[in-house]
Amino acid sequence: MTGTHQGTLMGIAPTGSRCTVEGISVSRFRAGRLVEEWAQWDALGLLRQIGAAPSQGAGRTEAEDRRAEV
Repeated sequence: MTGTHQGTLMGIAPTGSRCTVEGISVSRFRAGRLVEEWAQWDALGLLRQIGAAPSQGAGRTEAEDRRAEV
């Protein structure tokens, strides 16, 4: 999904940021009717794009950064 953060989202005021979010939706049908549906999407990635969560790796110590590079 791609869009622009123009309205309040999860209590976060609009930022005008253009965002892209990935996810998956799995639906189960029986006799032509939807009976169950599951969805999973990258909420943390979206929050990072609108500035409501720290970027990946932000706040790590130097030692943690070195371990992450290995």
